[in-house]
Amino acid sequence: MANRAASVSAFFLVFFFTAFAAAQPAAPQQAGAVSRPAPDPRLEAENKQMQAALRPGPADISLHDEAVLKLPKGDVFLPAKEAAILMRRMGNFTNDNFLGVILPEDGGDWFVVADFDDSGYVKDEEGKDIDADKLLQSMKDGTEEENKQRREKGIEPLRITRWIERPHYDQASRHLVWSIELETLDDKGAVKGKNLNYNTYALGRSGFITLKLVTGVETVEKDKAHVRQLLSALTFKPGKRYDDFNASTDKIAEYGLLALIGGVAVKKLGLLALTGVFFVKFAKIIAAAGIAGFAAFRRFFRRKKDEPAQMAVESSTPTPDNPPTAAG
Repeated sequence: MANRAASVSAFFLVFFFTAFAAAQPAAPQQAGAVSRPAPDPRLEAENKQMQAALRPGPADISLHDEAVLKLPKGDVFLPAKEAAILMRRMGNFTNDNFLGVILPEDGGDWFVVADFDDSGYVKDEEGKDIDADKLLQSMKDGTEEENKQRREKGIEPLRITRWIERPHYDQASRHLVWSIELETLDDKGAVKGKNLNYNTYALGRSGFITLKLVTGVETVEKDKAHVRQLLSALTFKPGKRYDDFNASTDKIAEYGLLALIGGVAVKKLGLLALTGVFFVKFAKIIAAAGIAGFAAFRRFFRRKKDEPAQMAVESSTPTPDNPPTAAG
């Protein structure tokens, strides 16, 4: 256990001192020397805080007193307070729904963001017959309409292209899964990049837990097995399960199951297109992590155990001769 904890700590140390090195002032270097970021006491303190909070699997993780996640061996869980630091460094934000982040201990190219939405009991009758083609067109139309506002505000337009995974709902487990591919466009309509989130939902008595896989388009088929495993390992606590619903006392959500799939909530709730807001948020995570973090993960854990961690930091720091590349 001690060796595993040390491995996980090194994993995060490499990531945090690599992925954000460009934002730190560089210490004076002699000619020809490798440039290293100057230590930042605040960042070092945050790194130690996150390392101390890491929970490696196997472990039972309590999620918002609603459910228990049986975290498998090979994954690590970072709780909400410390995971919010990670999200902030990646240019993202969190809210009261945020539960934490699950990452692979071996430095894989994916991670999972967990949230709990307490909007109430979501009626699932719509899950019996989901018209995926009609749904996709509705999402495309909603995104196109929102693009007019995005261009006016100087924000990159978006385009939904296809289902990565067609939406499907399991009545027995109360699980919903879906994923779409979304492109970011430049001012001339040319494709700048492709992004996705692989979305899984577990419905409970007072709301739902989401486990969102963040990965690349090229790796989603391989990586989705991880979030599927996590979804299967998630169990609502007694009294919190979907079947524990009490119609005379419990809050019912203002929308049904289809509102959880992309931009359908636009028509049901009169909101701005959720597809655009959702994917911009997580596209930033993919880009920021892909620049150095995930590359550092792979390089670091492929090295011999007796090699110093600093070697991985130096080799993966973006330079003119080693430019960053975004995942996915």
